[in-house]
Amino acid sequence: MTPHEDENPELTVLREEIHRLALRVDALEHHTVYHAEAAAPAYVGTPEFAMPDAIPVLGKAVLALAGAYVLRALAEASPVPSPIVVALAILYAIGWLASAQWSARRSALGGATYSLTAALILSPMLWEGTARFHVLPSLVTAAVPVVFAAIGSGAAITTISSILTALALMIGTGDLVPFALALLAIAAMAQTHGRIRVPAMVAAALGVCVVVFIVTRPAGVPEDYRPVGPAMSMALCWLLFTISAAGIGWRAVWRRGLLTVFEIVQAVVSFLLAAGGSLQDHPGTGRSGASGHFARWPALPAIFTAFMSFPQSPRRNHHVFAAWGAVLGILACWLILSDWWLTPIWSAAAVVATVTRRRTLAIHGELFLLAAGIASGMPQASMNAFAGVSLHSPTSAMWFFTLAATACYALSYRTQLGIVSALVAAPSLAALVIMVVRLPLALLLTARTLIICALALGYALTGFRTGRREMFWIAYAAIALGSVKLLGVDFRQSHPAALAVSLLCYGGLLLLMPRLSARPKSPHENN
Repeated sequence: MTPHEDENPELTVLREEIHRLALRVDALEHHTVYHAEAAAPAYVGTPEFAMPDAIPVLGKAVLALAGAYVLRALAEASPVPSPIVVALAILYAIGWLASAQWSARRSALGGATYSLTAALILSPMLWEGTARFHVLPSLVTAAVPVVFAAIGSGAAITTISSILTALALMIGTGDLVPFALALLAIAAMAQTHGRIRVPAMVAAALGVCVVVFIVTRPAGVPEDYRPVGPAMSMALCWLLFTISAAGIGWRAVWRRGLLTVFEIVQAVVSFLLAAGGSLQDHPGTGRSGASGHFARWPALPAIFTAFMSFPQSPRRNHHVFAAWGAVLGILACWLILSDWWLTPIWSAAAVVATVTRRRTLAIHGELFLLAAGIASGMPQASMNAFAGVSLHSPTSAMWFFTLAATACYALSYRTQLGIVSALVAAPSLAALVIMVVRLPLALLLTARTLIICALALGYALTGFRTGRREMFWIAYAAIALGSVKLLGVDFRQSHPAALAVSLLCYGGLLLLMPRLSARPKSPHENN
C-alpha cells in the first residue's frame, strides 16, 4: 500500500499546495529560481481519487429506484390509499432532487446521477397518478413539474424532464390550460439560465401552439380535450410574448448583453403567434381587436430602449430595438385607428423622424412615409392620372401625404436618406396638379406628358446640384415610363399638333439629359 492511499483526496491536494508554498519561500530566502517542475510532489494519487467515486453513487441511485418501485407496488396493492402513496412518491422524488443539489457541490457526477434518478421517479408517478389512478387533479399535477424545475435551480436534466413531463401530460390528459401555464412558468424561470433557455422557450411556444390549434380547429375541440375559451387562449399567447420580451429586456438592457439570433427570432415568432392567435380567437373584431391594443405597448419601450437607454451598447441591439419599435408602431396604428387617421398620423411621424436627421430614425421616416402613401391611395391615383384613366378629386389623405413627402424631401435632399421621399414627392405633387386642373382630353394627354418631362428634368437638376447619381437613375426611369405612355396613349389619342408638342419636349429632354449627367456637381461646390 502506497503512502497516503487511505487519506481523503482533499488532504492530498492541501499537502501539495503547502509543499509548493514551502519551495517558493525557500527560493526567496536563498535568492534562487523557483521551478514549477521541482515543486511537483513525488506522490501521484491513484485514478480512483482523481475522479468521483462512481460506484457508491450508482449504488445509491439503484436503491432510490428500488424505493420508487416499492411505492408503486403499494399503490397497486391498495393497502394504503392511492393519494397518500402518490404524495409520498412526489415527496420522495423531491427529496432525491434536494440530495442531488447537495451532492453537486462535491461531485458533478453525483449531482447529475441523483437528478436523473429523481426525474425517473417523478415523471412515471405523475403520469400514473393522473392518467391511470386519477387521484391528482390536473392543476396539482401541472404545478409539480414547476416546483421540480424550481428546486433544480436551472439544472438541465431537471428542467428538460419537467418540460417533457408537462408536454406528455398535456396531450395525455386533454386538459391544456394547466400544463400550458406550467410550461410558461418553466420558461419564465429559465430566462436567467442560458443553457436551458432555448429548450424552455421552444417547449412553451409549442404548448401555446397546441392550445391555439385545438381551439381554432374548424371541426371544433375534440371530445378527449377540455374546451378552452378564446379569452384564455389569447391570454396564453400574450403571456408567452410577455415572458419573451421580459427576458430579452433583462439580458439586453439590464445586463447590456448582445442580442442573439435566437432571441430575435424568438421575439418575432412569439409576437406573431400572439397577434395571430388573437385574431383567430376573435375573427369578428377585425382590425379593432385586442391585438392592436397589445401591439402598441411594446412599440414605445422598444424605441426608447434603442435611442435612450443604452447608446453605448452593441449596434445590433440598437438596430433591432429600433426596427421593432417602428414595425410595432405601424402595426398598432393599422390595427387600432380608422382609415381616415392613418395617413395624417403616419405622415406626421415621417416628418418628425426626418427632422431629427438621425440615420436610423430617417430610415423609419421613410417606412412611415411608404405606409402613409399606401393608406392614402396615392399610388393608384398617380397611376390613373398619368395613364389616362378617369380621374376624381384628390382626397384629404392625398393632400396630407403629398405635403409630408415634399417636406421630407426638402429636409433630406442633400443626404443619402431621402431616396424614398425623392421617389414619391414629385410624382404625388404632379398627380395632384393633374387631378385638380380640369382640361379637355386633347390637352390633358399633352399636359401629362409635359409634367412627366418636368419631373425627369427636376430629378436631373437635383442630381446635378447635389452630386447624387441616384437622382439621374430616377430621371431616366421617369423618361422610360413616359416613353411607354407616349407610344401607347399619345400616338393613338392625341391631336397631331399636341403630339408634336409632346415629341418636341421629349426630344429636348433627351438632348439635355446627357449634359446634366456627364459631370454631377459635387455638394462641396455649392458652398
